[in-house]
Amino acid sequence: MDPLVQQVWGPLIAAYLFLGGMGGASMLFAHYFHTYRKEEGVAAVSAVLSLVSVVIGVLFLIMDLEKPELFYLTITSFKVDSWIFKGSVLIMLFIAFGLLYTAAFFKPFKWLPWAESESGMWLLGWIASILGLGVATYTGILLGVAKAVPFWHSPGLPALFVASALATGIALVAVVNIAEGLRVPEEERARYRDHCTKMAK
Repeated sequence: MDPLVQQVWGPLIAAYLFLGGMGGASMLFAHYFHTYRKEEGVAAVSAVLSLVSVVIGVLFLIMDLEKPELFYLTITSFKVDSWIFKGSVLIMLFIAFGLLYTAAFFKPFKWLPWAESESGMWLLGWIASILGLGVATYTGILLGVAKAVPFWHSPGLPALFVASALATGIALVAVVNIAEGLRVPEEERARYRDHCTKMAK
């Protein structure tokens, strides 16, 4: 059987799939570095890059629409049985909770009630992380319901997207960790090298 090549989704969609997966998963690793490694600098930069990646990916999605100015209909149509509607809601929630979590890392927003609360940041971080993984999984599900392409119509596709998102997400955070390590004196860099070693395992 000859392979079926789809002609509908182009490079903008491919870019979103990469950026959405990487951005969603990197929020999980940002939360890990903040909560379990106590590296606020790595966590803050990683969380910002996570949000930026997803937002840029969403802009690519909008640009790919036949009528980009009507993008809001994906939400206002309120078709709860549509995966596009579900995904749009998921992305909006991720960006909202991701902003609440990320803002608390920066001085101008230290007045936020949860900024100095360890339990508050832990909770927000987990909510944003779960939503981020949801964003990464959603795209696999969306492609999986496209019966016209047999390779996509597989229950294993969402798992493949999650695995890819985790790989690119941890790579992004590893780069941030290395960059943060280069900013400190040589005698303090050992812990950043230790973080890379643990991530590699």
